[in-house]
Amino acid sequence: MAFPGNAPAASDYQIESFAVDPRARAGAVTPDQLVIPDPRDAWHYMVNAASLQCVRGYIVPKLAVVSFQPGLNGNSKNRSRGEGALQGMVARGFQPVPHDFPVVAWGEPRTQAHPSTYLRRWDGVHTDGHTPAHTYSSAWDRPRAIGSRIVWSHDADGYLTFLRDLMRKIVQQDDEDDAIIEIAAHSTVSALRAISGSVSPAANAERQRLAGHLPRHVAERYAREFPFLVEMLDAQETA
Repeated sequence: MAFPGNAPAASDYQIESFAVDPRARAGAVTPDQLVIPDPRDAWHYMVNAASLQCVRGYIVPKLAVVSFQPGLNGNSKNRSRGEGALQGMVARGFQPVPHDFPVVAWGEPRTQAHPSTYLRRWDGVHTDGHTPAHTYSSAWDRPRAIGSRIVWSHDADGYLTFLRDLMRKIVQQDDEDDAIIEIAAHSTVSALRAISGSVSPAANAERQRLAGHLPRHVAERYAREFPFLVEMLDAQETA
């Protein structure tokens, strides 16, 4: 099965490359350095106009994941592309993000990455230190060597841009619409209500963190219930 929106992938799945960045960089990790104790299979990102969130001042999709893992969520027990799980999610109103969707990660366009712009394959070794293994990550996550330690870094700005592009090009909902605002702000507003009676320093810090995720027009909509929201946003903008 080809990825949705892509040309047919190579027939030999094992030799496909998920476009690991070949350029040398400080902290680059070689396959013999990358220990992979829990390999992750490839996946499809899925979007649904009824599954939204507020992140750093924007209304964006809350992504679901359909794994390719055989035998999981309706997938066949043989090598698959997540067909069974994909069909189940589509029936629930989700839409797959095409694997040729143009993205930028770590400042580099991935429009030519094949077979997926938003996934990367990483080759490494099992915990025994010599048996080959591989895993997948999003294009915005990558391992980095700091001395003898391997840590994973995340391109938060690039990933947020990806979410905003999905909202504009695939979800295509007006973020000024009352129903869209209610859907997107639901979890944040519920969290604010849960701590509404607390005046502890921890609760105040959490209010500031939550307020920072709300777009101004969303904060203004809930300002009657939470008068501090707009005040907090003003303080954050002038800080």
